[in-house]
Amino acid sequence: MAIGGCLNSIVPEPGNGGTLNVTIMVNSKLRRGPRLVAAILCGFCVLLFCHCTKKNNPKSVEIHLLLNRHPFTESILRFIPEYERQSGVKVSTLLLSEEEYFEKLITELSSRSSFYDLFMLGFPHLWQYAKAGWLEPLDPYIKNLDLTPTAWDQNDFFPELIACSRWNLRQGAGRGEGPLWALPVNEEGYVIFYRKDLFDRFHIKPPTTYEEVYKAAKALTRNVDGQQIYGFGHRGVRSWSTIHPGYMTAFASWGARDFDESMHCVIDSPQAIEITDLFIRTLREGGPPGWPSYTWYEGKEGFLSGKFAMWFDANHQAAAFENPAKSQVAGKVGYLLPPAGPDGQIRSSTWVWSLAMNAASKNKEAAWKFLAWATSKEILQRTVPYENINPTRKSVWEDPKTMQATNWAQGEYRRTAQLLLSKYARIRWTPSIYVTQAGDRWAAALQEIYEGKGTAQALKSAAADIDQMVRK
Repeated sequence: MAIGGCLNSIVPEPGNGGTLNVTIMVNSKLRRGPRLVAAILCGFCVLLFCHCTKKNNPKSVEIHLLLNRHPFTESILRFIPEYERQSGVKVSTLLLSEEEYFEKLITELSSRSSFYDLFMLGFPHLWQYAKAGWLEPLDPYIKNLDLTPTAWDQNDFFPELIACSRWNLRQGAGRGEGPLWALPVNEEGYVIFYRKDLFDRFHIKPPTTYEEVYKAAKALTRNVDGQQIYGFGHRGVRSWSTIHPGYMTAFASWGARDFDESMHCVIDSPQAIEITDLFIRTLREGGPPGWPSYTWYEGKEGFLSGKFAMWFDANHQAAAFENPAKSQVAGKVGYLLPPAGPDGQIRSSTWVWSLAMNAASKNKEAAWKFLAWATSKEILQRTVPYENINPTRKSVWEDPKTMQATNWAQGEYRRTAQLLLSKYARIRWTPSIYVTQAGDRWAAALQEIYEGKGTAQALKSAAADIDQMVRK
């Protein structure tokens, strides 16, 4: 139909609340008769269809993700084009190294920018960002059956990991209570990876105490077949992330704490001084030179290349260590639970990587739908072959494909991972907004001790500085 012959013009006018107002001016020759009515209705319908399509077409929606380098993020990226085809939503991502990532994230959130809809975080950031009002509570989205299908199943997540994502905003308490601020996508407990071939060759028993770790580290720091081997490796940079894995695991096993019930810093307690002295001596006498420069990236690469006899860090790194295409130690690795403390108890630290929604997002429903997809049973299962091997859902962990993919060292990996998650791995930090700042100062004290400062003096000075932070 030649609508132009019927109508002089169709002029859309902005209305209130998304209403479309249309002014139609007709040719004077067509003021009467059915042709006039048909022309007006035809033109109006065409215009209304175009307007509604532009407004409601999901292809016009774009969400932005800010992500750090991690097996989960690197695995989920390969499935995003599939999600875009299924949903019609454009998903843009920015992937950065961990240090760059957190600098970028804090800049975006503190400026109340709405650009990034979803991002990665761990529990220290969850506490800090939730308190600042930067995180969107997720419970209402989960309860909305129009947005979340029942098959998504919140109860399938390990309860401890959901508890890590809840907080009631009370300093010093309230973990596992209050709103759900994020959804867990990867969990890590801390193990001592050890070279079974080296321990067998030099007749050294796998250590069961931290004193035995010290002795084995010294004994295995040697030249082996022309390669310099160091007995023990751990992160060392001046960052809260150095405190968190093996050191905090040993620290908690000694019965030491970061804060008491009054939010007074107690990292200089007698127990804290004793285990810190032993841990740093192990690194100084059985670790690599230049320990204060080691990130987890360098340490992981060092173990892959055969540089360490022991490496104390996140258990999910096993996926790389057991990959013959990238690892010189594949098939030679053992997995030890963290040693017990003086009271005979094992207390591992833990870390949970989660996805959270920006409270300032302009696309919250679209962001939630992506978040529900990324944390679904199907997608988390599909990330397992790409080194996201510590799933946060029970169904994925118990799936036969996951069991087969993680059955390293005759099942030793799965046994230690299961025991960590069910019995030993817990967040050992006190809930507060001060974790990262306090951890940075604490890590500086460890470096001072490594360089020769007295353990008691360094920890006492750090505790005083941390107390001052909290009081301010």
